[in-house]
Amino acid sequence: MSVRHALLWNLATIIIAVAVSVFVVNREIDPVDHHHHHSHAQEADFHQWIHDNLNLTEEQSRILHPIEDVFENNRKTHRNEILRAGRELAEAIGQSPADEGALDQALQKLHRAQGELQKATLQHFLEMKDHLTDEQGQKLIQWTRDSILHGYDD
Repeated sequence: MSVRHALLWNLATIIIAVAVSVFVVNREIDPVDHHHHHSHAQEADFHQWIHDNLNLTEEQSRILHPIEDVFENNRKTHRNEILRAGRELAEAIGQSPADEGALDQALQKLHRAQGELQKATLQHFLEMKDHLTDEQGQKLIQWTRDSILHGYDD
């Protein structure tokens, strides 16, 4: 394969990855998109699941409420960063001629932002677990594991 064909192949791969990433970002967090409301419904479902399945005491609810508030603010910050990174990636895709360096940098920024949200979410669950009984904590861990394996809405 010639160098030119290799470059074209790499560029096509990047464009496909970018298109999928932009689709996912816009699907997940675009404030005017109906899927954004679906995301809120998933979060409400999680909170309802907690109340339906963990039988929190009043003391646990009192402790967990501010933890939830802090996480919600952090989650919004992370999602806004993902949105910005997705838009930068879309801009880089739209430039002609394509700048592989800019594409790679924008894609890395998007992946980093998505990873930070995932990390913050996992840390949040573990922080919540610290305030639960062993049985409640195991239920939360199982829900988290199942959600990762099977998705939240499938």
